[in-house]
Amino acid sequence: MSSGVRLWYDDWKANTSNFVPIIWHHGYTANRAMMGYYGPGGCAYILKGQYRHIFIEARGCGESSRSGPYSIEQQAKDTISLADFLGLKRFVFVGHSMGGGVGWYLGAYYAERLIKLVLVAPVPYQGFPTRAKYPYKGDDTKRSKITHHYGYPKYEESDSEMLYERYLINSAGREKPEWYMKRVQDLIELPKEYWVDCWKSICRLNLTEKVLVMETPVLVCGGANDDLLSANVKDCLSLKNGVLHVLSGAGHEVLREDPIGVARAIVGFLDGSTISPNIMKAIAQKRLREHPHKDRLFLRNKL
Repeated sequence: MSSGVRLWYDDWKANTSNFVPIIWHHGYTANRAMMGYYGPGGCAYILKGQYRHIFIEARGCGESSRSGPYSIEQQAKDTISLADFLGLKRFVFVGHSMGGGVGWYLGAYYAERLIKLVLVAPVPYQGFPTRAKYPYKGDDTKRSKITHHYGYPKYEESDSEMLYERYLINSAGREKPEWYMKRVQDLIELPKEYWVDCWKSICRLNLTEKVLVMETPVLVCGGANDDLLSANVKDCLSLKNGVLHVLSGAGHEVLREDPIGVARAIVGFLDGSTISPNIMKAIAQKRLREHPHKDRLFLRNKL
């Protein structure tokens, strides 16, 4: 579909063309399962019938081709190619983690195609420059921690038992064991080049100049227990039109850990009932200018 590469996608077409299209993009090493594609408990299922939902799996992941280049830039271009293929002039983009980096890139270079951006626990728009040099080279101590898998050239079948164990330890009972068995197999099947090139792309992301002037409305959903939360807060507050929503019971896998909370945040953001602090401030200032005498009277009575 994109440059001769076959990419998996699914289109939950709505009953009417008036429904807003949402393209869902997963994170690093993930696939559609991490975006709530399966089961009625997923975020998209909760919103089913309110919007048109479109899922994509990045190159190297899920059922998409094992063919590079593997990078945030390429994933953004593939998203635009999918939108063109489906005849979508504009769409809402929801991206998790590295998919959030894809969202930053779309906002920086394809803003005219976006209605709004929803970034869930996104990587920072300035990347991780201090981690740009690949940090781990087969260190078995760090390798035993599933939450620190970045930097591995490849997981092998021999690692499956360790991966499964670590997922269960970190799961807090959120998923069934079968789900983690499938997740382990997905990790093992990822190409070596995907692991290396995508991580380098995340670290070297540098969109600061373009993002700071971006006009696109952005919702940033962060997990209160996520290591990226402080970066998410800082990034959102720097935006011209950013809305921050923090989910208290979630970590990095926000869409899996609190799908209802994310769904509610998305609905409020898309229907306009949730607006950014900067917009709220502008509205208040406009009202003050329109009714200056009432404000002076109010202040005089208070004094």
